[in-house]
Amino acid sequence: MTQNVYAMITTSGHLTFPEVQDTARGDPRQRLYTLLDTTTIERVALPGTMALWVDEEAMINRKPPNPALTAYLATYGRPVRVIYGNGVLTGQDGTTGLTVDDGQTLDYHWHLARKQLDDRADRTRRTTVALATDDLAAL
Repeated sequence: MTQNVYAMITTSGHLTFPEVQDTARGDPRQRLYTLLDTTTIERVALPGTMALWVDEEAMINRKPPNPALTAYLATYGRPVRVIYGNGVLTGQDGTTGLTVDDGQTLDYHWHLARKQLDDRADRTRRTTVALATDDLAAL
C-alpha cells in the first residue's frame, strides 16, 4: 500500500495535506469523492502536472465560497469564477499524488494567493476606517 500526497484548500482558507492511502481497489478517484464529501466532482486542469478537483454541485448544495481557492486559481492568470467548497490538488489524472515539483509550484502559487487575499483584506480595512472617519466628521 502506497501513500499519495494530495493538497486540500479548505473554505476556511487553510492549505492541508490529508493522508490518502492507495488501496489499489475500485475506482482510484473514489478517494476524491470522499475528501470532497460529494457524489459529483469536476476536474480543473492546471498548467504543468497538477489538476484541481472540486465538488461540481457545491454552490447548489449551499457549501460556502472558497476565497482562498478562487485566489489560488487566479494566480495562474486566467479568469476564475468563485469556487465553492473545498478543493483537492492531485496529479493530472486524479489517481496520483503530487510530485516534489508540484509541491514547489503549489507553494509558489499559494503564497501569491495569500498575498492577494491579505492585500484585499488590507484595502477593505482601510476603506472601512476611511468611511467611519468620514461619518464621524459629518457629525
